[in-house]
Amino acid sequence: MRTELSLTNSYFTDHAFAYANCTVSVKEKIMTLAFAPFGREMIIKQINADDKTKRHLENLGMAVGGSVTSMFDSDGNVVLKIKDCRVALNRALAMKIVVA
Repeated sequence: MRTELSLTNSYFTDHAFAYANCTVSVKEKIMTLAFAPFGREMIIKQINADDKTKRHLENLGMAVGGSVTSMFDSDGNVVLKIKDCRVALNRALAMKIVVA
C-alpha cells in the first residue's frame, strides 16, 4: 500500500507521523479537529483512538467519512455540530480526530 501525503502547513509537516495512514490530495488541508476553522464543514479522515472510543464516537455520529462542523471553542472543549445535534469534546480527544 502506497501512502501519499501532501501537507501545506509546517506544523503538520513536522508532525506527519500522526497522519501516515491518510491519503490526501494537494488541495486538501488536513488538521486535527481541535484546529478546524469554526463554521466550516469538514470530513473526518481518521480517528486515532482505541476501539472503545471509536465505537462511542460512531454512536454519536462521528465516523470516518462523515461530516462535522466545529461551532466554537469553550475553555479548551470543542463544540461540534454533527447532523442536527451539538456535541462537546475535550481538547485531548479532538486532537486525535483528523479532518480535511
